[in-house]
Amino acid sequence: MDSDSLKIYYGGNLGYLNSKNNNWFSKWFWTYNYEYIDYSTRSGYYIIHAVNYLKNNRNILSSQLKFCFWGKIHPKNIELVNELNLQDFFSFSGYISKDQSLKKLLNADVLLLPLEKSVTSKHNNLFIPGKLYEYLKLKKPILALTNSSDCYELIKRSNLGIFSSPDNILEIADVIYNLIINKKQLTEINPDLNYINSFSSEVLCQKLSKIFDELLLSGY
Repeated sequence: MDSDSLKIYYGGNLGYLNSKNNNWFSKWFWTYNYEYIDYSTRSGYYIIHAVNYLKNNRNILSSQLKFCFWGKIHPKNIELVNELNLQDFFSFSGYISKDQSLKKLLNADVLLLPLEKSVTSKHNNLFIPGKLYEYLKLKKPILALTNSSDCYELIKRSNLGIFSSPDNILEIADVIYNLIINKKQLTEINPDLNYINSFSSEVLCQKLSKIFDELLLSGY
């Protein structure tokens, strides 16, 4: 892989437009109405079309941009890449172990995080994927495809975020193009280490232990 190319990586579940979420969240939180959430944006569709736009309208070459996806990848994502003749920009593979995945992510310039979106202006997407905490631990720039959400706020506070609307192909293309032509900006990102470290397993365990200690002292 060209060392000068912009490398954007994602490992996990990648759906395709109307592929259904298993709705486990609503099974545990009965007040959570999944009808308010559009899962189609947790898909490769918009990213793939953004790359196609960059190839055909900004003359971006595969030597300048590489996407690497692994995990549970909906086959229609791969079909779309083949249909648009973008094979040189994308690589796909199946599941690998968590340790292997983290090592692979270390080779990325940018970590991709496609997120669900709310279908109404009255409801934010409450879901914060566990993947975000893995990303924070790596302290690498995060390309978050998201509207206003709790996850957006966490990424913004970490100072690692690069944001785009999740379903605006031209906006996604513009964000990626700016990263390609000014890759140096990635080295200028200044993560909020104190905030990021507050999510470490050690700190969270200490907080949980303190809560239990306070409950015991209160007689519960």
